Amino acid sequence: MIIEISPKYRITSDSRQWRIEQHFNRKDPNVSPWEAFAFFPRFEQAVESIGNRLIRESTAEGLAECTKAIKDIATALSLALPAEYKLLSIEHIVELEKPEQNKLTEELNNAV
Repeated sequence: MIIEISPKYRITSDSRQWRIEQHFNRKDPNVSPWEAFAFFPRFEQAVESIGNRLIRESTAEGLAECTKAIKDIATALSLALPAEYKLLSIEHIVELEKPEQNKLTEELNNAV
């Protein structure tokens, strides 16, 4: 299975594991442009890891920008995942105060 998360990242699997892969521009066309850097036994762990990584790589500054970045990342992940892997809530991605969690969870459920 290959699940494109963004042009830079994807989640792949084989019979034993889930992997997060990063895209690199390679000069050698015989070398795959995708390189795995994280391995997980459970799909949920891979999704949580890529969500946290995207949040850490965000250039957002300040509470308002950070909250918007988290919402955007959570929405992007929800839209990228196959329907059978719908996220139940964003607690898997980041821990927020309960009122914010409820609002984001509701937005995620409405987006899918």
